[in-house]
Amino acid sequence: MTGLQWSPALLLEDIARGIGAYLFLLLLFRLAGKRTAARLSTFDLIVVFLIGAAARPLMLRRDADILSGIVLTTTLVATHLALAWSKMRWPALSKTLDGEPVLLWENGKPRSEAMRRERLDINDILHAAREHHGLDDVSDVWKAYLELDGKISIVIRRPN
Repeated sequence: MTGLQWSPALLLEDIARGIGAYLFLLLLFRLAGKRTAARLSTFDLIVVFLIGAAARPLMLRRDADILSGIVLTTTLVATHLALAWSKMRWPALSKTLDGEPVLLWENGKPRSEAMRRERLDINDILHAAREHHGLDDVSDVWKAYLELDGKISIVIRRPN
């Protein structure tokens, strides 16, 4: 079927599909970890495009028309804005959805369990130390955090 087809039931279906797909993908990427979004390689970009294509059947009816696409796109944007507003209003929701920075390195020593849980190693810490502070030895790192955006921030050891 083509053309503009509209009914309240179809409109509600499109809205529900949009919100459901958004929340499903949000959960999926949240479970994948912070580092998933931090370093997008060519491969990662291809995966993002494929996820978009794979999610299409979740969202669009078989007889989807242009109005359905408009409703779906608007629903996705509105859901994103509503979540952003909700996270500002309720910090606990933000903490649940976004997590908190993770202390990876403390007092000049690795926190092995945290690093293993976040799938990072000493080379990741050294890379961040070189990139942001020009350090070439992890012994100069006092603290390192995995930030919410997936980047590693470094606090250098202060000379006595």
